[in-house]
Amino acid sequence: AEMLMDSALFAALQRVFLDPSLWLIVLASAAYGIFMGSIPGLTATMATALLVPLTYWLDPVSALAAIVTSTACAISPGRASGRATGSATHPSPSLPLPAASRWAGAKH
Repeated sequence: AEMLMDSALFAALQRVFLDPSLWLIVLASAAYGIFMGSIPGLTATMATALLVPLTYWLDPVSALAAIVTSTACAISPGRASGRATGSATHPSPSLPLPAASRWAGAKH
C-alpha cells in the first residue's frame, strides 16, 4: 500500500510541475487576474465568478489551478498599487473601503 501511495504522489507531482499545458493555463489565468484586479470596481470575487464558466471544459486540476491563480493575481494589483492612496486622485474607488480616503483627499 505504501508503494502505491508513493507512486500516486509522484504521478500527481509530475502532473502539476511538468505539464506544459497546465503552466500555460496558469500564465493565462495570472494575466486575466492581473487585468481584472487592475480595473476599478472589478474585484477578485467578480474575476472568479466570470472565470468559473470557462473552467467547465478543463480537467479538475487545470480548473482549480486557473481559479486559484486568477484569484490570487486579482487581489495583488490593488494591494501593490495602493488602491486607497490612488483613490484620492481617481474619482471612482474600486472598493467601498477606499471611498473614505477619496473623500478625505477631495477636501484638500
